[in-house]
Amino acid sequence: GIETFLKECRRCGVEAGLALGMRSPVETVKPWLDWVDEILVMSVQEGFSGQNFQWDALEKILRIGWVE
Repeated sequence: GIETFLKECRRCGVEAGLALGMRSPVETVKPWLDWVDEILVMSVQEGFSGQNFQWDALEKILRIGWVE
């Protein structure tokens, strides 16, 4: 699972990140914040080109709490 993967990355000295899709709540990544080096917050629906930026992605970034 995710926990095993992230722990193995740490053990090997490899940086790890997670992607948070448009439909996924911030709470999805909260348990892993201490184990990841970055989180990609998707600002468009994956798989479709030509989309407009979805401004609610900024709210998710702020809710993750890594913005200083």
